[in-house]
Amino acid sequence: MRTTVKYKKRAADYDQYLKQLKEQTHTTTIETREDKYIRIAKVRQDFGAFVKFYFPDYKSLPDEALSFHRGLVENLIGS
Repeated sequence: MRTTVKYKKRAADYDQYLKQLKEQTHTTTIETREDKYIRIAKVRQDFGAFVKFYFPDYKSLPDEALSFHRGLVENLIGS
């Protein structure tokens, strides 16, 4: 019985987390498949565009911060 209560609490916490995540996540629903592939190709080539699209809350970061993260990603991918 105790395990069931613990499981229900965890399930409820997870459901709440998913709800908050959906509310905070930017999604584009008016996008054709072709537009989607074009967008993906663009953000794969431009880290700044990637951050601005997938992490809109961080788009206000100064360019220096994006440069640092761009360099970090390039080092990770290059290794």
